[in-house]
Amino acid sequence: MVVLQVIDYICTLISTNQLAPPTTEHVVVSAWSFILGVLLGGQVVRGVPGELASLAAKTVRLHVEGEYGVTTKFLRGRKVDISVRVFTNNGWENEICVYEFKAGTASDAVCANQQRKAVRLNTAVLHDLEHEGVNICQHFPIIVEGRGLCLSFYTIKRTGEVITAGKSTSGLAWIPSDLVQLKQFLKSESMQILLNFADHTARYAAHVQETLSFRPQPSIPSTPPPRFRKPFAVLTPHKHNKRKVKEVLDEDQDEEDEDEEEYL
Repeated sequence: MVVLQVIDYICTLISTNQLAPPTTEHVVVSAWSFILGVLLGGQVVRGVPGELASLAAKTVRLHVEGEYGVTTKFLRGRKVDISVRVFTNNGWENEICVYEFKAGTASDAVCANQQRKAVRLNTAVLHDLEHEGVNICQHFPIIVEGRGLCLSFYTIKRTGEVITAGKSTSGLAWIPSDLVQLKQFLKSESMQILLNFADHTARYAAHVQETLSFRPQPSIPSTPPPRFRKPFAVLTPHKHNKRKVKEVLDEDQDEEDEDEEEYL
């Protein structure tokens, strides 16, 4: 069923001429995010597209500023194309990896810089998950790196005292842009590579979900709500109204003085 959904979507893209070269980065991210969303299922793990700020980048910034002091006024993470998250008690707040994409016309230097950025961010994600109890020696993600309509895959995991990154498969996954390529796609191993990737990611996400579910939940705060206090002033009167306000206050003060005299 998943294979049919992917092929149907690809046929729709081809029939509407959306993949005609040159493809922009927006088209690339949109196409791959839908396909990866179908493959991952969306129940336990899902990819959230939309140039989101990576949670891992924010965590790293906090660690750096805790060690060396504040370096900027704004706490923003580096934006990523797809943030992959698992569902836990906190909803979809737990990030397990990030994916980056570039248009097919991007230069080798630009793609290399993008890869270094992705490796840094995914390493930060692994450090954060390891701190939460995930065994990143035995359980590790396969990272997607997109360039145009092609995907390459590499793994990041702990090996001894260091975290290493390396190719997970020598093959590439790709999607066709026209009918001629569609025939070649159906005969290629591209779909099998995508299915193997989805299976590995599902098992990794299930382990992360199980590990994070055993974390103790923070206690519910029991501080009573603050007492109601009458505000001193809600609005400041305009200049031409100040005299009227003063007259009203004087009248109120006179009435209070009269009441006090009667009481005495």
